[in-house]
Amino acid sequence: MKQTLRHAAVVAALCALTVAGLGCDNKTTNTNNANTNAVVNQNRNANANANVARADADNDDYSTPDGLITAKTKLALMADKDASAFDVDVDTAQNVVTLSGKVETDAAKAAAERVANGIEGVKTVNNQLQVVPDAKATAVDDSDENIRKAVNDLLDNDANIKDLDLRGEVNAGVVTLKGSVANPGELVRAAQAIRKVKGVKGVATTSVKMDADARPAGATNANGNAAKH
Repeated sequence: MKQTLRHAAVVAALCALTVAGLGCDNKTTNTNNANTNAVVNQNRNANANANVARADADNDDYSTPDGLITAKTKLALMADKDASAFDVDVDTAQNVVTLSGKVETDAAKAAAERVANGIEGVKTVNNQLQVVPDAKATAVDDSDENIRKAVNDLLDNDANIKDLDLRGEVNAGVVTLKGSVANPGELVRAAQAIRKVKGVKGVATTSVKMDADARPAGATNANGNAAKH
């Protein structure tokens, strides 16, 4: 009888230890899963925030007074012969323009500041451009006819700008855009794309008209393509 009770006690103890052990394993597993989920969620949140940041960077709001100054400054920089070859970032807050990025010379830095100071509504310019001797992209020469064809092919076929009512004329590598757009953001987008075309040395946009009804339904753009909505 005593042996039976002793055996029962041992079995009960083993069961208790086994259950306790399982409990510990479950708790550890749950903790690990929770930690893993937390890391995954943090990564997802970080990626989401990064995507939002990239979206904000790629889609400036040009509808505000500061946004309009930013748009005008970007367009003026792309048109200026001393500053158009550089990728200069422009931000505006309460009419104060901040320039950042890299230029090749002190003269280019001064030229960018001069251009920004010439924009209507700018109170002051915070010039944070860095002078890096090898910052300038290698100049590539091409014939005006080749450039004109490449620019208008871009206007016809690039998914981001093909619906815009624009055409390009070229003289000594400088593209002059003509036509109309609905807002400054469309014009900045087109000018930035064209500036990357081989041989383009500047993009002049002063001839482009701002017209909220620039592309009524069914209308064709300046290149003869139907405008899409």
